[in-house]
Amino acid sequence: GDLPTPTPSAGVSLGGTGLTSGSGAVNFGTTLTTAGGGAAVDRVLTVTNQGAAALHLGAFDALPAGFSIASGFGATTLAPGASTTFTVEMSAATAGNFGGTLRFHSDDPNANPFTLTLQGTVTAPVAPSAPTIATDPTGQTVTAGSPVTFSVAASASPSTWRVLERVDHSIVPQAAVA
Repeated sequence: GDLPTPTPSAGVSLGGTGLTSGSGAVNFGTTLTTAGGGAAVDRVLTVTNQGAAALHLGAFDALPAGFSIASGFGATTLAPGASTTFTVEMSAATAGNFGGTLRFHSDDPNANPFTLTLQGTVTAPVAPSAPTIATDPTGQTVTAGSPVTFSVAASASPSTWRVLERVDHSIVPQAAVA
């Protein structure tokens, strides 16, 4: 009888975990905007030829908003068992929930294009709000040179602030303490 013709087969993995074309997802997690101290998030994916013939990798389709190819395939022809990597980047330039489909083409007869879902979130930092400061007891009279005890309660986010005591002994918030 005739033997089947050897064919290539693209396998994709992220951190050693296999991803299935059509149902695999690459999660970029959550990062702050670059203006808020965050940075773009990269994911390095590995393509392995799991078939018995050379695998030829082609182009990527346009990526969804917020994502780009940071580095393309290291090799575009993979012998059986050989692998290469490519890097997808989620931008941190703009806050929002980002997602969509990554597609790349090859001569794999069963997964052309190979498709994966991309998802990630970029958040803007929350500006700290000045605390409300209450002193207890209020309006007490202090004799010069006499000790006085009072408490200060501050409610804000973040909860730790530097305060300034003015010449008139009023207390005002100055800056959040990281």
